[in-house]
Amino acid sequence: MTEQPIAYVQIRDPDGKLSRAPIFADRVIIGRATDTDIRLPRESISRHHAELVRDPFGRWLIRDLASRAGVKIRGELVKQASLRFGQSFELGKYELKLWNLRPMGVTPKTDSTQTIDAMPDAETATTTVHSLQEIEPPKIDTMHLTTLSAVGERLTESEDPNERLRLLCRFIVRKDFHGLSAMALRMDKRKPTDPPQVLCEPQVALGWERDATYVSRGLLRAVRSNRAPVMANNIAIAPSPGMVELSMSPESVGKMAAIACPLSDEENSMDVLYAVLPPEYGTAEWLAILALAATQYQQAESVWVARQEAQHNAAIEQDLASDRKIQERLVPRNVAVEGIDRHVTYQPCEWVGGDYVDVVRMNDGRLFFALADVSGHGLPAALISLSIHSIVHTFLRTSDDLAGMMVALNEHLCEYMEDGAFATMVGMMLDPKTGALECINAGHPAVIVLDADGKMRELQVAEHPPLGIDPTLKFTIQRDTLKSGQTVAMYSDGLIEVPNVDGKLLGTAGFNKLLIEIIRKHVKDPAHVVASTLVKRIESLETNLLAEDDRSLLVARWAMA
Repeated sequence: MTEQPIAYVQIRDPDGKLSRAPIFADRVIIGRATDTDIRLPRESISRHHAELVRDPFGRWLIRDLASRAGVKIRGELVKQASLRFGQSFELGKYELKLWNLRPMGVTPKTDSTQTIDAMPDAETATTTVHSLQEIEPPKIDTMHLTTLSAVGERLTESEDPNERLRLLCRFIVRKDFHGLSAMALRMDKRKPTDPPQVLCEPQVALGWERDATYVSRGLLRAVRSNRAPVMANNIAIAPSPGMVELSMSPESVGKMAAIACPLSDEENSMDVLYAVLPPEYGTAEWLAILALAATQYQQAESVWVARQEAQHNAAIEQDLASDRKIQERLVPRNVAVEGIDRHVTYQPCEWVGGDYVDVVRMNDGRLFFALADVSGHGLPAALISLSIHSIVHTFLRTSDDLAGMMVALNEHLCEYMEDGAFATMVGMMLDPKTGALECINAGHPAVIVLDADGKMRELQVAEHPPLGIDPTLKFTIQRDTLKSGQTVAMYSDGLIEVPNVDGKLLGTAGFNKLLIEIIRKHVKDPAHVVASTLVKRIESLETNLLAEDDRSLLVARWAMA
């Protein structure tokens, strides 16, 4: 877990109240139980309702954890789905949105040396704040709405985040919108007394010669506290509804009104649109107009976020699709040998996986069967599994020494894998003429041998530790003989670590029981029927969670030639 959050979730509860929950890890559980990372206490939420998961490429998924009410996106129930920043999803009667720490597009560059002066608070100043929700809905001229729409279109056309801020501020000082000055500021929530930083140069109306960089400290406190648009004036009359009295002297800056609207609200900072207008425009109507302008900016930034995410994810998807095609081509399909009926199933839990499953015809006529499981998931594990494939095929071109091959693999993995990483592996060489076999197991689930009536035995197990841990490891070969009609099964632990609706894992015993049942039922059917039936039965037992581990299965039947 990191000290700083990596994202946050905006939560709207059934009563309409907004809150936010920081995310500190790549996987967080959302639910009603007290042990969840994000707790939603209402009865419409299951104890462990859903989880948010970030993959190594920064993409987020929402997964339903077999909840009662489910997960909805745009009103449709989903078991799992990818999420864009700012996209809504529903859990029970809650509406949630996932946000990056800077949700609004590319971060504008700040000039760290440029800050603004804040006028000192008047000793007798009073402050009263009203949000738009607390005042009568104002009427807005159609012309203004049309202009706001046009500004929104221009904001979605400009690629430069700093230019988008300038466009917003230039809109405020148009003649028909009466702004005297406008600028974007960034306030540091950790240092509330520090002057804000300027995100773009102030835009000033033609003919207005006063200093545009003077702002009200009281108004900035109000927008930071309310996290909503606020308005004020400094004339000697009672402020209108929705105003806060400015804490500065009219003699020093002249009579004016000011409006501050949040542009982004993050964990440690808030970006604000700050505009100065003539005092007669310090009304609810103009507060609403500038609030809509800020909303147009936020929506445009969301569009740019979506575009950037789409481009980023498209590049990732293209690379991963290419990597997956490479890995799929390495899964054996066309190794035909008289007397051997075999089938391989390979299902990575991500785009690429860390399982290695293989069937190789050796120079002496025997078949080599292998199944390995690299610790971890995704691309790092896939790269290790590809290196295992390369070493195995290179070694078998010149040697039939099973123990020597396992020694070479182990030494390679000990040298190149990260500390704490390892790979379990079982390798078996089978003579299709006699049924004689050799087997070495390095920390992997045991190879299963079954008769047609379902009688089962296991080959070597717990004889050696996994590969990549001890570079001095030596291997002992187990020799055995298959009888005609017997079936051999190799599998990765992704097929036994499958949770059912009660949360219990299938386990080795459950897997063996299923396999025996299927062998008895399909004694005369080919290996692919046995394999596909087994996988479907396992999938029918699990909940609607995504698989958390790669799943590989090799089934081979031997009949004396």
